[in-house]
Amino acid sequence: MSDIEFTKILLVEDNPADIRLFKEAFKESNFQNEFYSVKNSSDANNFLNRQEKYTNVPKPDIILLDINIPPTGGFDVLKKVKTNDHLKLIPVIIISASRNERDMLCAYHYHANAFIVKPSDYDSFIKFSDSLGDFWINWAKLPGEMEI
Repeated sequence: MSDIEFTKILLVEDNPADIRLFKEAFKESNFQNEFYSVKNSSDANNFLNRQEKYTNVPKPDIILLDINIPPTGGFDVLKKVKTNDHLKLIPVIIISASRNERDMLCAYHYHANAFIVKPSDYDSFIKFSDSLGDFWINWAKLPGEMEI
């Protein structure tokens, strides 16, 4: 049995091309990770609360969240995560094609940990995944499962 710890990443994204790019980039990244994805806010909420078909999924260490997902949008998911005592300490990184200042302000208002404009090509996806791993895994100190 290996004692390598895998970082669990949940991507909430509805664009199949972006899902594929993120998945491939994290597969090639320089840190050990388990990659999960869901395509809408309903599945995101079910995944995070381990409901319906997601009863056996792990709690993610990092959430990558697109703001333009059906049916209720990423900000709805963000608000639910950041007001849930069991989820609120998970870093949520908003990933969006938007450069709209209002979207950015809204993300931080609802306590997103970062707002990132989506990478535009495959090499940028690789750099993003490596940077994410380097910062959130190697540099930032994240709390474990302990309750306060």
